[in-house]
Parts: sequence; C-alpha cells; structure tokens
Amino acid sequence: MTVFAWILLTLAAFALLLAMQMRLLIALSLRRALAAQFGGDARDPAYHAAIQSAGRQLADTDLVRHLEAIYPLPLQHLSLARKASLVLPLVMLAVTALARLGVFGGG
Repeated sequence: MTVFAWILLTLAAFALLLAMQMRLLIALSLRRALAAQFGGDARDPAYHAAIQSAGRQLADTDLVRHLEAIYPLPLQHLSLARKASLVLPLVMLAVTALARLGVFGGG
C-alpha cells in the first residue's frame, strides 16, 4: 500500500506541474494576442493585469472585454489551472500526512 501512496503523490505532483505550465503558457499566449490586437509589447503591465482580472470580476476595461469575448475557452482553462494549483498542494500534503500516519499501510 505504500506504493499506492507514492503513486498518488506522484500523480498529484505531476498534475500540479501541469497546472503551473498551463497557467504560464495560456497567460503568455493571451498577452501576445492582446499585443497583436492592441499594439505594444506583450510584457506590458496592462496586459498582465487584464489577464489577471479576466473571469474574476466584471469586465471594466476594453482589454478584459476583448479577452472574454474572443477567448472564453482559454480563460476557462486558465481558471481551471488556477483552481488546480491551489488545491493540489493540499492534496499532496494530505496524502503525505496519511502515509506518515500509516493509513496506506506499510512503513
């Protein structure tokens, strides 16, 4: 059963790394899309702020409205990756604690 705990821990760690990668790549591609649409550099802080606030609050800028109108699916994926990156460290901690308590059997 100790192997089961290690498998769960490894899967949770892999999912966490995948969620972090998703957050980085989606945010990067959305910033580049905003730069292509509105001009300027993809590293513009306004583009970063628009991606941060997209899907979290009411669309208060043209950038956020554009993202929500044109890119709803990537924003949903970004939201899922945000939730996963918050939950998965807790799952890893819980699996580690349960393994240390001997719930999975073995030593």
